[in-house]
Amino acid sequence: MRRSLRFTPIFILLLIALAAFPAIRPAAPQTAHAQEGNLVTVISGAANIRSGPSASTSVLGSVPNGTVLLCTGRSGTGWWRVESPYGTGWISARISQFRGDYAGLPVTNEPAGTEALSTVVAAYGPVKVYSNPNFDSFVIAIVPSGDSLNIIAITGDGNWVQVSSPGGVGYVNLGAVARRGPLEQLTVVGDPGPSFNGPTAQLNADTVVIGIDGNAIGVLPAGAITPIVGRNADGTRWMVAPDFGVGFIPVTNVTLAGTALEIPVVDAGTIAGPPADNVTRFTATVIVERKLLYKKDNYSGVVLDARRGAELNVIARNPDGTWLQVIYQSNVVWVNFSGISLNGSLELLPVVSTETPPNNRIIINTYALNVRSGPGPDFTSIAVLSGGTEVRTTGRSPDYGWWRIEGDFGVGWVNMKYVIFRGQHWTVPFVTEPAGEIALPYAIVAIDRPVYTTWEGVEVAGTLPGGTQYTVLARSDDNWTMLQLDTPLGRVWLNAGAVIFRGNPDLVPIKHE
Repeated sequence: MRRSLRFTPIFILLLIALAAFPAIRPAAPQTAHAQEGNLVTVISGAANIRSGPSASTSVLGSVPNGTVLLCTGRSGTGWWRVESPYGTGWISARISQFRGDYAGLPVTNEPAGTEALSTVVAAYGPVKVYSNPNFDSFVIAIVPSGDSLNIIAITGDGNWVQVSSPGGVGYVNLGAVARRGPLEQLTVVGDPGPSFNGPTAQLNADTVVIGIDGNAIGVLPAGAITPIVGRNADGTRWMVAPDFGVGFIPVTNVTLAGTALEIPVVDAGTIAGPPADNVTRFTATVIVERKLLYKKDNYSGVVLDARRGAELNVIARNPDGTWLQVIYQSNVVWVNFSGISLNGSLELLPVVSTETPPNNRIIINTYALNVRSGPGPDFTSIAVLSGGTEVRTTGRSPDYGWWRIEGDFGVGWVNMKYVIFRGQHWTVPFVTEPAGEIALPYAIVAIDRPVYTTWEGVEVAGTLPGGTQYTVLARSDDNWTMLQLDTPLGRVWLNAGAVIFRGNPDLVPIKHE
């Protein structure tokens, strides 16, 4: 028996609705771009996208681990051309993984892009920038710890680089900084010889220069940096020699690199100050890492110290203007005129007669010597002094192994083995002050070396350039097989035999990843 079909009104309406729509067909496959199947995946902690197929080209940006990028070409020298969030750029094949048609990927010789600037970093403390590439030229700027400067050129002996600094174009000794980037393409410059040996001042306000005849001969603008070639007997006037002539400037609103004790007296004139009243006349700002403050009247014995940026309330000066009497943390103390920024006029200060301090000093008796933050080789290096440099000594360690000294760098320590002492050693106090910061060991990478993401040394994280150094964070085992370094590529591992190790090995912990 055949069942007859019945079309209900609802069923008929449904058929009419379906007929009103076009037939649904599978979408036709889109034609894929010739390179859409070629991809690279970042396999390091992070990867730099560069403007050309070379580690010496500028960085366009950085992408994290796991990022997948469209690959549009290869250099033939270990680099992929990719489309990135920063536009077309290049990524090293060592830190990425390719998937796709390698044979069909075009080899391109497009322009390499902008070369990355080489830099120096004030990694060991404040760094002096000199007017010429020698220690006898005057200081045009002091670069704070952690700041970097772009390199312009290098001297023929490879010991100095010309840099762009806040005080203008000058020179930095490579022994005092950490270097970043290649030096091979830099222009070579010569050394014109010494230009000045003495303190340098930065003027913090427009300053009129008074000629020898007592008439104004010109104005040095705020921010100008000039060598100080002499002073009057009480230190209230400093002699300068700008392009427009030789004259004196008042010691007002200035920052001094160097010490006023080193400025020769060229004029017997003095300026009578107001009577002493223990009233704050103005302030002085500490510009070095650390400044010692001494007992009242005889400059012997340290009361306390002030760190960079501290404001000292200035109330008086000694007769020759080389020491200032200040109030700091309710203490009336003395500070020598060096490494400070004077926010006022020296001639407005009362003169307080005090005992002249003994001139105890040391002379560096080696090519170059580290100034450390504490009395021992494991403390951080805060400055490097060249042979022949003379600085004031303010204390000695109880074991007679180290002198405490003061200079442009602030307060530091030098090994007695490498210096010559001049003065009255019995007047130098024994010092048991808190030690400075212990220096972390570091590794010097002499030539380009690949580094790895883990201590097993399987997954390449990138390449560290030769001529650089990095802090050592850990080691893989008791045999020192691998070292973990803190680098711009992140925390990476490197074969210990591929570096030159410096520092205390007891400070390096064993760590597995």
